Amino acid sequence: LFFAVIGTIINFLLIGGLLNLVQIHAWMSSDLTTIQIFLFSSLISAVDPVAVLSIFAEVGVNPDLYFLVFGESLLNDGVAVVLYNMMSVFAGMESKGLAVTYGDILLGIGSFFTVAFGGLAIGILYGLLTA
Repeated sequence: LFFAVIGTIINFLLIGGLLNLVQIHAWMSSDLTTIQIFLFSSLISAVDPVAVLSIFAEVGVNPDLYFLVFGESLLNDGVAVVLYNMMSVFAGMESKGLAVTYGDILLGIGSFFTVAFGGLAIGILYGLLTA
């Protein structure tokens, strides 16, 4: 499950960074800004294992493996949603002529951890209440 979070972030950074590099070296002609490129990167960075889960269900694999992949897909999607929300806010700031500062980036990272640990706390609370 560690790779669901870290892997999605690495995927986001690699896709955005490489597309930005392609644009800087004029291998692609577009008027996209760096923030718009990373907004696109946040959309496609999540890998959805729906096909794998359907094959697992058909084959009848061990339920532990099925639920491990299912949990990974939930975390993967959650990370992608938080990254998209952060980049969407940055794109909105950029369209209004506001500069995105390092403080804004740190606030975005802080919101990521708030959502992650807040969701974990709510999950533990409901798990304890229903157990």
